[in-house]
Amino acid sequence: MSKRKLFSNPTQTQRDIGNLLADPDERQPDIFGSIEKVTLARIQLDPLNPRKLGLNPENPSAIDPADPDIERKNAELAELQQLAETIREHGLLQEPGVYRRGENYLLAWGERRVLACRLLQHETITVKILPERPRSVRAKQLIENMQRSGLSLRERLEGMRSLAEEARAEGKKDVDADYLQQMLGLKKTMAYQYTALLAAPTDVWDAIVDGHLTDVGTAATIAGVKDPRERASALSRLLDPNMEVVAAAPVAAVVSKPKSRGRPQSFVSLGKTTSGNVARHIAEKLLEPKEFAELRSANWDDLKVASDIIKQVIKKIEQRLTESKK
Repeated sequence: MSKRKLFSNPTQTQRDIGNLLADPDERQPDIFGSIEKVTLARIQLDPLNPRKLGLNPENPSAIDPADPDIERKNAELAELQQLAETIREHGLLQEPGVYRRGENYLLAWGERRVLACRLLQHETITVKILPERPRSVRAKQLIENMQRSGLSLRERLEGMRSLAEEARAEGKKDVDADYLQQMLGLKKTMAYQYTALLAAPTDVWDAIVDGHLTDVGTAATIAGVKDPRERASALSRLLDPNMEVVAAAPVAAVVSKPKSRGRPQSFVSLGKTTSGNVARHIAEKLLEPKEFAELRSANWDDLKVASDIIKQVIKKIEQRLTESKK
């Protein structure tokens, strides 16, 4: 999914981040702290950051060969090493944001940059020291993370749950679709999908945690199935035995359509065709040779004639089946 599709107009939080990254002469001093060089060891990562790299914060390259999640962690490490090479060649172009916690600093955003500097074994790092914990820090972290690829559906939802807790702690309303639109700049449809998943049934959330549901649209559709048996059936059909994960399964393939209201259908529709030759072929296959021989002079290009013949053929088939049961 492209960034243009995911994010619409900049929100206030996004403008705040833009302000933090702006040229010094253009920054607003009320949300910008001082730029200082601090000892890298004094920076603590935020344990509630929605992006779970899973790497050792002190030594990111130390990955246990027996780790069951080694493939994902190696991929994260490879991306981190690329960032480290960029920092080695060009320096740190954007300073991470931190705020004081006792003698140390808690990271507000810029986790990957801090870990990349640790890979380079830097002793110090230039950071933005904010005067206090910034407003809506969870939203800022989530925006920064969602603008990159690789953030799982579970991590996005956990970030939004943290965002909801932060909003309540700051005396704001609970997170709904309008709030997600305002804070994260999401499109309306996607905001409603995420809102539905924040209140998803346990079985849907378990499928997300296990990595079986990775597409927000598919997950929201299944979460909207009220009947637990229908939902369980949809989840079981979602799991492809030849694949570990189905990223974006067609909704029709996993969710049964609800039964239509009103009188049940009393006939079988055999479809439509605009080809007289198709009608002729069907008649030839269904009728006895002698019966079809009587129709060879019919004008099959006249669709009215062809339609009437097919109706007669079906009636004959029905009569045969009825007589065979007697």
